[in-house]
Order: sequence, then structure tokens, then C-alpha cells
Amino acid sequence: MAPYGLDKDALAPVIEKFKSDPQKFVDFMMKFELNLEKPNPSRSWQSAMTIGVSYFVAGLIPLIPYLLVDNVIIGLYASSLVTIVCLLVFGYIKALFTSPEKALWGAIQTAFVGGIAAAASFGGVWLIGRED
Repeated sequence: MAPYGLDKDALAPVIEKFKSDPQKFVDFMMKFELNLEKPNPSRSWQSAMTIGVSYFVAGLIPLIPYLLVDNVIIGLYASSLVTIVCLLVFGYIKALFTSPEKALWGAIQTAFVGGIAAAASFGGVWLIGRED
């Protein structure tokens, strides 16, 4: 806080006050350090519906190729391609909001993490399905 003209002596009473009420310190840090506001309790249903619909749509997109082709293997390849493209697009858009100068890297990173998650899921199902 020295760049703002606040030395140790000036901050001592503030620090003591925060020590007496840790919740106030957390609230202060959330607002001024992290720029986070407390969520509005009246928006809980709206948030829940937004998240639920988003998960439903995001889960439905990779299934669409299976509905359009008769061959399951072709559906798998098409679904994989659609999923990778969606992850790249989502990662790029997300990175535009968080760090626009690294948007391409954000797209690649999101697709990579999605690929790792898919491989882990596939491996888990393969291990469970093995007959010894």
C-alpha cells in the first residue's frame, strides 16, 4: 500500500480491525482484491436454470452426429470432431473475456483438457468393462 501513501503505521489500526472480525476481512478481499460481489439470493433460480440448460445443450451437441448417421463408428468420429471444434470455439470465446491476447492458446488449452477428460472417461469405462 506504500504506492498509495499508506505506510505500516497507517495500516496498523485497519489490520487490527480486520483481525477482530475475519468475515469483514474476507468481504473486503472479495470486493476490492478479487472484484467479486456477493451473489444476489433472488437470482438463484435464474442461475440454476441457466447452468442446467447450458449443460443440457452442451451435452446434446456431441450426440447429434449419432442421430444423423446409421454407422456407429462414423457417428463416433463425427461426434469427436464436433466436440473438438466446440471446445476450440468455447475456449477461444472464453479467453476473449479473460485474456484476449492469449485467445488462441485458450482455445487449444480448452480442447486439450477436454481431450484428457475424454481419455480418462474412456479409460475408466474400458477398465470397468474388462472381463478377467
